[in-house]
Amino acid sequence: MAGRSQYGYCEPQENISTPSRAPWKIEFRSSKGFVTWVVAIAVFTDVFIYGMVIPILPEVLRTRISIPEDERTPLTASQTQSYTTHH
Repeated sequence: MAGRSQYGYCEPQENISTPSRAPWKIEFRSSKGFVTWVVAIAVFTDVFIYGMVIPILPEVLRTRISIPEDERTPLTASQTQSYTTHH
């Protein structure tokens, strides 16, 4: 094909500079302990939201927002589905 190089349609960039020093705290952020801590916090947050917030949602809708029972169930179901769909 005319105009096509060995790399496809885009030419490689020749002038990309590589950083002269390592990113901030790279050894610490790459350590097994730090990665384990970050994953543990993420899992705790996810479990807390699903285990604590989702079950009390119907009660909050009833007491604080005063939504009637017939409207509360579909609203709770859609919010729970929205939470589980995005995970």
